[in-house]
Amino acid sequence: MQFLVPRGVRVRKGSDIDYSTNSVCRGRECLEHGWGPLWGSGMPPFPEQFLAGWREITERDIYNYDAPEFPGIEYRGVRNDGTFVRSVGILGISGAIYGETISYDHATKESARLFDILIDSFCWLEKKP
Repeated sequence: MQFLVPRGVRVRKGSDIDYSTNSVCRGRECLEHGWGPLWGSGMPPFPEQFLAGWREITERDIYNYDAPEFPGIEYRGVRNDGTFVRSVGILGISGAIYGETISYDHATKESARLFDILIDSFCWLEKKP
């Protein structure tokens, strides 16, 4: 995945034997993009904790062009402390389909706007044909 990096942010890349990550950070707030055969199920880690403490939340299904039988999901909203959160992921089946997620949590409104521009540019977020 390639994307233009705006001024004022830094990019970090990481990898292990079974996953890779890109992080785009604005100050201490970061957007994390991860993928790989053991990266995840498309859901945020520890969903019970992730979904706690929201005052606004929306959810939508994501169409997976590479494997329509394994759709994704998106959560976005505002936490009780006024910070913004968004998580988008497609299902991963080890050995067959790679899980892929992109998310941020506890971001200011300004950082959330920047991160949303990057998230919305990902081709697998297009609407179902």
